[in-house]
Amino acid sequence: MFQSETSLVESPLFNTSRAYLQGSIHLPGETATSGKPLGKVPTTAQEWDSWLYHESSLRHATMDGDWGHRGPNGWVPSVGLRMRFDQFTTLLGELDAANLRQMVLSLAQRELGDDAASVMTLWDQYTTLSQRHLQTKLDGFQADQLMALFKERQAVRQQILGVETAKVFFAEEDAHFIASVQRIQDNGKLEPPAAWAAPADHVNAADLHQLRSQTYGEEAAHRLALLDQEEKEWARSVSNAHIKRNQLMAQPELSDLQRQSAFQNYMNEHFQVKDHIRVKALVGM
Repeated sequence: MFQSETSLVESPLFNTSRAYLQGSIHLPGETATSGKPLGKVPTTAQEWDSWLYHESSLRHATMDGDWGHRGPNGWVPSVGLRMRFDQFTTLLGELDAANLRQMVLSLAQRELGDDAASVMTLWDQYTTLSQRHLQTKLDGFQADQLMALFKERQAVRQQILGVETAKVFFAEEDAHFIASVQRIQDNGKLEPPAAWAAPADHVNAADLHQLRSQTYGEEAAHRLALLDQEEKEWARSVSNAHIKRNQLMAQPELSDLQRQSAFQNYMNEHFQVKDHIRVKALVGM
């Protein structure tokens, strides 16, 4: 069994999280299902913005992280840059690899000018890393096998990214991994909590994020937080649509046709066309 760099280990602990199952986390080669497929390929950053924030599966999200910064000896990557790269790679399936790279390049050039070339070198290295398969075999959650996987993965990261960039990108995740292995050594097994579940209103967001990070890694924890926010926004939008429906039904001077027309105008303003049938069913319109 080969281990891909795109997942920590091939097990239910890391690849059956709620975000993965519902399509918010995509691995290279998978097809994203929640965004509108790319039609005409954009050629400018402004056109990419239009597609990214109005049609893609990230249309309700804000851009993660940052681009890093220029230092005295060249471009300095940050963990925020890795977060941004990870967010962009969720678009694989909506975009092929070449178009995704062109999107990242266009956005980077607009903000960074000539320094975008340094960012794209890191992007190429990071996407190469995502396709690298590890050869360490796992049989359950034996601590010695997990540490062998960790050491191989760390060596591959340093080989492709360089020692310093690998440290910047993965130091926090590696610390969580080592802590998980230590729990296995202490307890004899690792029982994953239901850390992917949507948080109840009384759950502290910081505590939940820490639990998810320890269980799935920082990247997946961040994706789950984005999904939580998306679900809250969806629920709020549907609730508002239900209120609008009740307001229209409470106006006796309106005919059924007028109510339908007014509600359709509301839908056109507040929802994507693909969601219209679903929302109407939910609110009974």
